[in-house]
Amino acid sequence: MRSYNDDLVMSLAIACWVRDTALAENQKEMAYKKAMLGGLMKTTTTMNTQIKGQKFYNETFNEKHEEEIKKTKEFFWIYKG
Repeated sequence: MRSYNDDLVMSLAIACWVRDTALAENQKEMAYKKAMLGGLMKTTTTMNTQIKGQKFYNETFNEKHEEEIKKTKEFFWIYKG
């Protein structure tokens, strides 16, 4: 029949547009997910967040040693003899 092909042509054009955009968006979304998951990592280091004077604060040997070195440098004139 004459002039009845426009609905078929339009449905084919819409299907092609959806295929192109949906596949491209799906590939971009997959790439984003892979990049996000690839950027995640687990660390086993711990961070001491305690502050001097805080309850249950324990100084490490290095901190105590550094304090003693500072005292020695500050009062060197006494030890000089």
